[in-house]
Amino acid sequence: MGDKMSGENGSESTLDDEWVRDLESALSDGCEFSHVRDIAKNRPFPDEKARAKAWTVLLGVVNRADPFAEWDQLYDLPEQAKVRAECQEIVKRMGNPESERVPLTSDLESVLTLYCKTRKTNYVSGNGWSDILQLLLVLDLPRTQLFHVFNAFTTKYIPQGCTQDGKPFDLFRLLLLYHDPGLCSFLDTRKITPDMYAKQWFNCLLSTVADLNVTLRIWDVYLQRADPFLMFFMALVMLLNARDSILAMSAESSEKIAEAISGFPKQLEADDIEDFCQLAGIYSTRTPQSFRRDYHGPLFGSNLADEFENVTVHSLLCLPVSVQELLRSNQVIDSDDVHYFVVDGRPMSQYSNGHLPGAFNIDCSLLVNSPAEFHLAVQSLGAFKEKTHPDDHICFMGSGRDQEDQYIHMVIASFLQKRHQHVSLARGGYQALHDLLRESLSTRLKSHNTKGCIQCVRKEDPSSSSTKTSPTHASPQPSMMDRMKAAVKDKSALVKDRVFEYITNPTAEETPHVRGSDRHGRRYRNEPSVFSIGDDSDNSDGSDLDGVGEQVLQQRDKVKLSQYFEQADITAHFEGHQVESGKQYMQPCHLALTRTHLHVLHECPNEKGMAFVHLRRPLANVHKMTSKKRLPELLTVKYGYELTPGQYKVTGVDKFLVPKAGDCAKAIKAAIFALREPLTAAGGQD
Repeated sequence: MGDKMSGENGSESTLDDEWVRDLESALSDGCEFSHVRDIAKNRPFPDEKARAKAWTVLLGVVNRADPFAEWDQLYDLPEQAKVRAECQEIVKRMGNPESERVPLTSDLESVLTLYCKTRKTNYVSGNGWSDILQLLLVLDLPRTQLFHVFNAFTTKYIPQGCTQDGKPFDLFRLLLLYHDPGLCSFLDTRKITPDMYAKQWFNCLLSTVADLNVTLRIWDVYLQRADPFLMFFMALVMLLNARDSILAMSAESSEKIAEAISGFPKQLEADDIEDFCQLAGIYSTRTPQSFRRDYHGPLFGSNLADEFENVTVHSLLCLPVSVQELLRSNQVIDSDDVHYFVVDGRPMSQYSNGHLPGAFNIDCSLLVNSPAEFHLAVQSLGAFKEKTHPDDHICFMGSGRDQEDQYIHMVIASFLQKRHQHVSLARGGYQALHDLLRESLSTRLKSHNTKGCIQCVRKEDPSSSSTKTSPTHASPQPSMMDRMKAAVKDKSALVKDRVFEYITNPTAEETPHVRGSDRHGRRYRNEPSVFSIGDDSDNSDGSDLDGVGEQVLQQRDKVKLSQYFEQADITAHFEGHQVESGKQYMQPCHLALTRTHLHVLHECPNEKGMAFVHLRRPLANVHKMTSKKRLPELLTVKYGYELTPGQYKVTGVDKFLVPKAGDCAKAIKAAIFALREPLTAAGGQD
């Protein structure tokens, strides 16, 4: 961007210089943050002198006390040698005269040492601090101001945890999934995580991957906007703008694709910065504000770092939206904020006794129980939304009880697989909405019936639902941090982690070889093959069966899954959910296959990595296995024995929702045939 504009007569005008003079005058008079921003209007500063003064104002560090005055001057960090070496390298790269190198190195080492001691943190190479310091040297600040600017900048604008698999990158993936699920799915399939290409974008705000002049201009705008999340949206813009070129690299290795993406900032030019940052701001307004409200403190605050360690961001299925934001969106129609088309995924019996006004109801359990009906409901939803709220973003609302909401997680996964943009989930569901509106339920909820509303019934008789609700949601959640932790820390995180794998379509699991006990059950007796995989038209759930042939463990053993799968007779294992008869929820489970048995393990609700051995099914008793055409992940396994040739007695039925259903079915089929061969041979010798 030039500092001059051409007039109609071809002569040069100095209109751009007017704001520069106003800025210099204001900075000389000791202006405040708002004054600088009003004058500059998100334009880059004209030179290093103005930039140095403006940055100290924008970071709020003008006239700060000397932090080195009370320092003991001890350079005794565990990583002190590493700190000194990196400071020497910075000065060497800057190309200062030999006479200036020693004092400059000393200043840099003092800044980093005091910073580590003040923040009570260790110095880690590659965390971006030295890169930020190197760029700040361009401003030629005194040591005291250099420390304050560095301290304020890293605290306010560098996300905590910018490491491999760090939480900022999990959040960025959710942001990409929200705006472009197709591109996100491509990167997930290639196992390209954001930390592989964006680590240097985030931990030093592009200072090492973009041209120096470009970076300085970006920081000018960054500090004026004072939005620590701007880097998330700048990264998003870079990926979306290069979407076609990324997808065109499908034949390349994951490492080469990640390397190419990491170099995108090098393509930025100084004249692009204003438009680039403006576009990032537009995407910011098109994103749920809960994104920044929920994670600002943990990501950028210095006092909540320990809290963020407990937040399981990786297992979030999609961006969460607070019920407060849904209500605001519902009330303020003309605002520029995101507006939501709420899809209430609870059963009709719950929806009809209270729901958010305007919410569209789809019973998400239909996805499993009646796929054809569910498909029609989704078509109706799409047609209604397109006609009445075409620009609104879809937000699913569940009950707020983990076990019931597993169906909603499946539906969200289905929407994301079909590349639906702008899909989110209301955090805490109807339960959180009910708690928030407890003083005005009759006026703020539609069709609220205190006698039929499950939340009202629970409050009148807490014991009636104690077995249906996890302890995490049993009491009101008084603060934002409590709500955030409750939404992602409890066992729902385990379920969402399973569905996350369902979306990303990972490669087939390894098949560790394991144990060989518990060889019970009937043997095959030269009977014809009754094993088949096809459309499951039989809706029998096995509730009226006598259960002969299953080995349900009366005293269930608690086992560690990783150790259990390493046993010598376990030939394969699969993760999924068991759809239990007569229940409105699915049980997270693992299927483990031995030479003779199918073991079903149920996850312990509050102990990650632990499970109960629920039952063992003899493979010799498997009569038939089918899957639905509309939902191939749902496997139905029937057990029984032959009464007369061609007639079978079905003694039990299991239904499992397995993301890798094809691999699971093949493994079971192979085990059954392997078991039959020696039995058939033995039968021929009798």
